Amino acid sequence: MQKRILLFFLIGAFLVLYLPLSYAAEIDSLSINPVNSRAGQQSIYILQFSSSDTVPSSAQWEITFPAGFDLGKVLMAGSNSIKGGFSVQVNSQTILISRSGQGPPLQSGVNYDLAFANVMNAAEGNYEMIVKVLDLNGTSISSEYSAQLTILP
Repeated sequence: MQKRILLFFLIGAFLVLYLPLSYAAEIDSLSINPVNSRAGQQSIYILQFSSSDTVPSSAQWEITFPAGFDLGKVLMAGSNSIKGGFSVQVNSQTILISRSGQGPPLQSGVNYDLAFANVMNAAEGNYEMIVKVLDLNGTSISSEYSAQLTILP
């Protein structure tokens, strides 16, 4: 009986310690910058990041803008470094950019970019955007990250 308990304990410890129970995508570096940083102007935004973990090909990025930014015309996303297509959804002040699953997973330690167009800038000031990486089901696979941004007059 004791051998069975010990065996179950060892198997359980192995499963917890050595098998990944969920995908993680912790971000090492993150920045978000507008091509046009003038207040009240439409701009392309570029999210640049690297991850300490592999990011799945079905990952989604949830980018939350503060009040004052108009996201109503955001329709497309693309990347110079991420292969595969993207879809974009906007819900109030949040943009959800989803990978199509067609490209390879993103490797750890590599710098990537993700651009999205037609954001109408807010008034002059300093702002904080919140970024999360989600899995295909919308479950967070990263911590919540903030990126600072300055809009000029």
